[in-house]
Amino acid sequence: MNITHVITGLNQGGAEGALVRLVCQSANPAAHTVISLMDEGIHGAKIRASGARVVSLRARSGGFSISAFHRLIAELRESRPDVVQTWMYHADLLGGLATKQLGISVVWGVRMSNNSFRYLGLKTWLVAKACALLSYFIPSYIVSCSERAIALHRKFGYADRFVYIPNGFNLADLNALIAHSDVHRPPILGHAARLHPIKGQADFLNALEHLKLCSQDFQARMAGSDVLASNPEFSAMIPAAVAEHIEAIGPQSDMSGFYKTCDVFVLSSHGEAFPNVVAEAMLAGLPCIVTDVGDAAEIVGDTGWVVPANNPQALAAAMRQAITAMADTDTWAARKAAACARIVRLYSMDKMQSRFDAAWTAAMEN
Repeated sequence: MNITHVITGLNQGGAEGALVRLVCQSANPAAHTVISLMDEGIHGAKIRASGARVVSLRARSGGFSISAFHRLIAELRESRPDVVQTWMYHADLLGGLATKQLGISVVWGVRMSNNSFRYLGLKTWLVAKACALLSYFIPSYIVSCSERAIALHRKFGYADRFVYIPNGFNLADLNALIAHSDVHRPPILGHAARLHPIKGQADFLNALEHLKLCSQDFQARMAGSDVLASNPEFSAMIPAAVAEHIEAIGPQSDMSGFYKTCDVFVLSSHGEAFPNVVAEAMLAGLPCIVTDVGDAAEIVGDTGWVVPANNPQALAAAMRQAITAMADTDTWAARKAAACARIVRLYSMDKMQSRFDAAWTAAMEN
């Protein structure tokens, strides 16, 4: 079965990471072609090195253009895949219209969850609404990694053609991922996300200020695109009282290395679908504090702490509980092991692969 993936771009992100794992860790990467509406980003070279084919249509930001659409049609007409898998709204729309013309089965992919639609720009919102209308006529199935995202998209007007496929993670190098066993002094709170209001960096920083007021000793390591002290937009968000406690290190190519430098991971987002960073941190043996967005609470289970979104005080309270829990080394070690074991049990790459294979096979037979 030959699969062509269409995605807006190949830079850092949850959908991009899931696509990379799906292709590079498949039994036959050569059966996959990845078409980026924009450029090859940071992932193109890795995908190509796996044996898969990578095509860049070089569209401008957002990937939506008439010329990119015509190039996409030409590429699909020439390669004639068995199934096209699209990822995110712009790719769903352009890939859906192209496959409809060519009579190729297509499976869409959606990820937004909670109140995320209000963070979309007008153009992207219009693309998403167009997808909702066309979802009754174009895709065989609509894959989502989040149960909450499915409910949100049904409410937004999407046809009920959803298949739930949670993200999967590679367990082969598990031993290399396990974080340190000792707690740092002072304990280090990790946070990783691109700088954007939906990721809640302001809430995380405000929660740290609450910790400081409680005379709690801590350090915070923050990673992600534009999360740098040299970025005025980010530095203006940092309360003066906690500036000396924060290390902002920007985007990281080695996230497993980042997790090893932390004691607990914090997700402060206002909206997510399936937050990969939470599962990755847990796989690295980090207990997590998460806001109740997307499937974050389901991922964490009883191994961490879940608090309401947009509530720095609740976030700070959970941080204090986690730091207090670290004092009992045996109990903390058990919590770390339980976090890792939960990801191993529920979110393996094999399960993700088999579920996508089943969706693609069913789409071919429609």
